[in-house]
Amino acid sequence: MTKRHVWIVALCVSVFLNLLLAGYIVGQATQPATMDLSYGFPRLLRALPEERVDELMASIRDQRRDLREVYRNVGRAQEEMTKDFLANPFDIEQFRKSSAHYGTEYCTARERTDQVFLYLAEQLTQEEREQMELARHEWRRVERNSRARQTSTNQPNEEREE
Repeated sequence: MTKRHVWIVALCVSVFLNLLLAGYIVGQATQPATMDLSYGFPRLLRALPEERVDELMASIRDQRRDLREVYRNVGRAQEEMTKDFLANPFDIEQFRKSSAHYGTEYCTARERTDQVFLYLAEQLTQEEREQMELARHEWRRVERNSRARQTSTNQPNEEREE
């Protein structure tokens, strides 16, 4: 094998590996995110004692399991819509149908999540709701301050000194 052949093989392998890596990255980026909004329930409950949180989360365990399937349906509908969006030839009617189906699945998921949240809220005492509300304001304040620090840190030095 000549030196030229070695360089051609090395170039081909390099291109292949780069395409493989790019395909993996694109594949990961286009996968639908899991949208289980019940993820927010534990965060809301952080202000309560751990035993109470365990008790409340246990009371909605079955509903959360159902929500996972509902949000899987949203992900499937989103995948179908993306497939129709990228189809060649592009069929606007098919895309409209898949978009409408995605909207329906998303609304269904939101409705189910709201039902679970209402069920959870029904189990809270007035004191617990007030405690959670106070904590929510504290979290928002901390998040705003954190974002403000990040923004000021990302600015060039000349602007930060002003």
